[in-house]
Amino acid sequence: MIKYITAEDAALVTRTVEFNLEKDENDKFKIIDDENLEEALFANISQLEDMFGEEDADVTSNETSGEQPEQTFETLSVVAENKIYEATPINITLEELSFKKAMNVSEDQQFDINNMYTDEPVDDEFNYFYIKFNAENTIEKDVAFNGINEVVLFAEGKQEKFDIAYDWKDFIDYDEAQDADYYGPVSKDGEVGVVIKTEPSKVEKIRIVLSESRDINSYETLAEEQIIEFDIIK
Repeated sequence: MIKYITAEDAALVTRTVEFNLEKDENDKFKIIDDENLEEALFANISQLEDMFGEEDADVTSNETSGEQPEQTFETLSVVAENKIYEATPINITLEELSFKKAMNVSEDQQFDINNMYTDEPVDDEFNYFYIKFNAENTIEKDVAFNGINEVVLFAEGKQEKFDIAYDWKDFIDYDEAQDADYYGPVSKDGEVGVVIKTEPSKVEKIRIVLSESRDINSYETLAEEQIIEFDIIK
């Protein structure tokens, strides 16, 4: 909307509007706050309200016609829990690494994931690799730390790689650790979820790449990327 409104060649339309007036206590005419004023300020708003009202009615009727099953998650296997690593000045605790299965995924979330977060189309069920972590800045300086940069799954001589930090493969997009700036000694919780095509039971090794950390003000690198690997014991 902003793009079209601010376009240099935006079409302009002239409309004639009739206002209703009334006198106030000082015997001065004032414009009455009514539908005419609303139409002048927000052209054709009544038509928009009618249009969206019809859509809302359709949504309501669809919702009431049949209840959607509740979205659920099943943990298929746990790779590791509560592993602490020092990436000075950041301490990071990998609280959970696991393979999960999502079930009864809504059509809206399927649409979002398929359009932004995966190259593998999903339907109402899919497997994903999950990471829950906590990152803590241990110094007074302001530090930039992206958290998990990369995840790689190894299985049967092949690898499946996910660029978390720069390629938007993390469909869990509401955690506080997505803000990479740590102003002084603060901690943040983060979650990562990546849709996988590799069969979880066939994964032999997992590689996690932790982000480098930088001084926000001087851009000095305080710690390089750190690689962590987990061998899956069958």
